[in-house]
Amino acid sequence: MLTGRTFDTLEELQTALDRYLTFYNNYRRHSALGWQTPASRYTGRALTIRGLAGIPGIEAMAADPQWGESYCDPPIEITPCTARQARALTVWTAPAPAVAA
Repeated sequence: MLTGRTFDTLEELQTALDRYLTFYNNYRRHSALGWQTPASRYTGRALTIRGLAGIPGIEAMAADPQWGESYCDPPIEITPCTARQARALTVWTAPAPAVAA
């Protein structure tokens, strides 16, 4: 996201980071979460994502029918209300090492 880019102000940088975090948490599927997005895994709500939609920086390409249909639901906003309704996340812990008898 930042490779080859320069920002004139901290506000421009913050805007770019905010856009990337929205993508990362709402539209990028993660293998460690069973190919769910973090927001979907946390809230239990699935987002519809088709094509290139939701990827920051390629909005014009995603809107071009040449590249196929692109659509995505709006991002899930994590609020105190959605946090209360969220599923408990299971934390994986490594098994204890075997003890030689």
